[in-house]
Amino acid sequence: MKKSIALAIAVSALALAGCSTTHHAMKWEYKVATVPGGFGSGGPQEHRERQQAFLNELGKDGWILVSQLEGGAFCFKRPAK
Repeated sequence: MKKSIALAIAVSALALAGCSTTHHAMKWEYKVATVPGGFGSGGPQEHRERQQAFLNELGKDGWILVSQLEGGAFCFKRPAK
């Protein structure tokens, strides 16, 4: 009986120790970019389409949009390789 209680305490202590270990922090790389061609000569619809194509292309490469900065630049991040 004492052995089973001691075993239960040992297993509980190991389980709790495993839950409290620090996990490795994710490492990120960042990119600041603007839409090529800016507003260009087209109208608002053409600009939106260029922005959408630009954002989709970076998304395919694993970049995640973090924010839009002043001046029309975008800030992206993705897990460091």
